[in-house]
Amino acid sequence: VKFTSLAPTVFENLRLMHNVGEQELLNIFSVSNLMQGKLSVKLQSGQCGAFFIIPEVGKYMLKSITAEEYETLKSILADYYLFFLMYPTSYITPIYGCYTLKVSEKGEIAPMYFILQRNVLDVDKAKLPPDSKILCFDLKGSLAGRKTLANPRILLEGAIDDSITKKTLKDEDFLKSFKKIDVTRVQSTRIIDQIATDSEFFRQHG
Repeated sequence: VKFTSLAPTVFENLRLMHNVGEQELLNIFSVSNLMQGKLSVKLQSGQCGAFFIIPEVGKYMLKSITAEEYETLKSILADYYLFFLMYPTSYITPIYGCYTLKVSEKGEIAPMYFILQRNVLDVDKAKLPPDSKILCFDLKGSLAGRKTLANPRILLEGAIDDSITKKTLKDEDFLKSFKKIDVTRVQSTRIIDQIATDSEFFRQHG
């Protein structure tokens, strides 16, 4: 078994930039946690078929990527790193590491590729007001097939139980319930400007 890291110095700097502790990662993804069942594997529904290694406790996760995605990341890594140096408040989910796992030197089994990311669904509920409900929306800017709830307006009626908080809600659910996010004009300008900058980065890199 051979485990290698892509551009370790670059990703170490990205982790430092986002206050990601090396020892914290070693503790979270330790062999001990693996043996104790504290690292779960979850398959992603949809066409990509990626899987995630998610720790029981911790803000990070490992996600599998394809060989093509690995090569894409490798080709844009210099620009990606420079972008985060220039825009540390970017809304692009930062990647903290990229790894290759080879279990066969002769190539009988294809290598596996992983990236280390922040788990955006990891929320410290202790910091929230009592009885708070956390809703997860996956918004893509489309309405085609983008609905989870039969009647999204129940979100406004306060009828939110575990059967709803465990679902991933979509664009139509949002537009037929909350419709908007309350922010100040200054916050709105800052958010839109950063999203435009992030979008331009993706446009330039296909």
